[in-house]
Order: sequence, then C-alpha cells, then structure tokens
Amino acid sequence: MMDPNKKKNIIRIIMLILAGLMLLGVFAQIFIYADENPTDVVIDSFETGNLKTVFDEQRGSLDPNNITELTIKSGKLNATDMNVFQMLSGIQKVDLSGAEIDGGIFPAFIFMGRGKIQTVLLPKNTTTVGNGAMQYCNELTTVIFPDSVTEIGSNAFENCVKLEAISLPAGLVKIGDTCFSGCSSLSSIDIPDNVTIIPKNLFARCSSLTEVHLGKNVATIEDYAFTDCSNLKTLNIWSENAPKIGNGILKM
Repeated sequence: MMDPNKKKNIIRIIMLILAGLMLLGVFAQIFIYADENPTDVVIDSFETGNLKTVFDEQRGSLDPNNITELTIKSGKLNATDMNVFQMLSGIQKVDLSGAEIDGGIFPAFIFMGRGKIQTVLLPKNTTTVGNGAMQYCNELTTVIFPDSVTEIGSNAFENCVKLEAISLPAGLVKIGDTCFSGCSSLSSIDIPDNVTIIPKNLFARCSSLTEVHLGKNVATIEDYAFTDCSNLKTLNIWSENAPKIGNGILKM
C-alpha cells in the first residue's frame, strides 16, 4: 500500500502541473489575441485601385476603427484607393511617404475633421495639397511634405489647433486663403521665396504666432492675412520692393 504522505505529494505535484498548464494556456491566449489584433497596418505594395483588397487581407479580423497607424511603403494611390481612409475613424498616423498619388494631387477634404489624427507623411510625388485636406484635425501636430509640393489649397490646415510648427517645402509657389487660420498653437513660420502672394486670412486667429519670415518675392499681402494674431512681434519682409498691403492685415 502506498504511503499516504507520498500519495499526497504526488497529488500535489499533479495539481501544480495542471495549474501551470492552465496558466500557460491563458498566457498563450493573451499572446495570440495581441498578435491577431495589432493597432498598426503596414502594406509593402499594392496595385493601383486594389488597395482595399490588400488592406483587408493585411488587417485580418481587426476592426478598421481600431487601427491607429497605416504605412504604405510603395504603390500608386488613386481616388478609389483613397476611400480606404474613410474606414479608419481611429487613425492617428498615416505614412504615405514611400507611395505615390495619382496626378500628384492629395485630395481635398480627405482627412477633414479627423479628431484623432496626429501625424501625416504625404506621398513622395505630391505637388498639390487639396482644399481643406486636414481642416479641423484637432490633434494634428506633424505634417511632412515632399520637396515636390508647389501648392497648398485653401483651408488646408484651418483650425488645426495643436499644430505648433510646420516646415513648408522650398519649392512652394502658392498657398490658398485661410490655409492656417485658427492654428492657435503655431508659433513661427518661414514662407519660401517662390511664394508671391500672402492670401487673405492666411494666419487669422493664430494667437500663438510670434514670428513670421516672408520670402524675398512676396509682392502682395492680402486682406486680414494676420488679423487677430495677438502675439505677433516679428514680421520680416525680405522682398527688395515693398509689397502691396491689403486691408486690416494686422487687425485685432
């Protein structure tokens, strides 16, 4: 007959083994769950017009609304492909710097009102940022332009209240009116030399703006360009000829 103490020890060991296996099973489920539910999606390449198919394959069972980062490393985006972004209500970072966009035009209003987006890297061949492209993006802090950008549309960054700094591409030629209006955290900015017109309401209500450097070819500053910039202390105009000044450019 087995010694009762020995029997108790064997039972105790079996119970410990079972408990250990159960614990490992729990951790395994946690790791599997975490692996199946990432918060970012990386797409290496896709065929134009087929981004949604590749995106759906890459995300698996992950709810698009839970995706916080999307990186596209290569491929050419068209209007159909850009519809994917309408699915991503929780997106915080979009990196398209390795991709191209059809016609070089980043669409108007594409991220308008996206309350969570913080960082956008534009496609490498972008020449034009459409009207209102990131208007009312309240959490936006970082925008990276390729050197190819020559035009930024009207209201493109209006009321991006957390945008503290932005580096405009050297080849920029045209900025639309009200482009940075209401960017209340923006503190300083340099306007590239190829820009000839500072359009109306460009920096209206930029209450933290303290310093602006205008390029040497600025010929016109339109109405209310700096209205309600209550902390503006320095406005450098490098043009050899005095620009034409509109109404109320510094109105408070």
